[in-house]
Amino acid sequence: MSKTFFYRLFRMGRLPRQERERLAAEGLECLVEGIPITIAWRRFRQVGHRIHAHQQNATGAVAITRERLLVYAFSKRVLDIHLSDPTTDRVTIGCPNPDTLSIRLEAGDFNPDARGQITYWLMTAEAATLANLWRRREKADARP
Repeated sequence: MSKTFFYRLFRMGRLPRQERERLAAEGLECLVEGIPITIAWRRFRQVGHRIHAHQQNATGAVAITRERLLVYAFSKRVLDIHLSDPTTDRVTIGCPNPDTLSIRLEAGDFNPDARGQITYWLMTAEAATLANLWRRREKADARP
């Protein structure tokens, strides 16, 4: 898949330099930048916000290290999941098609003031690789 227009023109959807260095120190396994991302909220509630159903498109980046899964939309961190966190068991990651990675989670698992479901769709040719890295983490956790 090609990079988004915003990435090619303005370099939006890149990880900041400090973040890139921190991820390299954690053992970066996969990094994809300049990809289209769709974020969807369903029955979402937080103090001052109520969203029945809404979608937002962005250009961003996704990275997975030995310690975390990180998603950036434009230049803002929207998802940072530590793989050792017990709530990662409730995160659903899959590939509905070969070029799409789907990340679904309950907002209350990561923010006690929020309720509802958030889904991230990342359009990248590396979707299967990212999903396999996530599954490998699950298998590693299952070993005694």
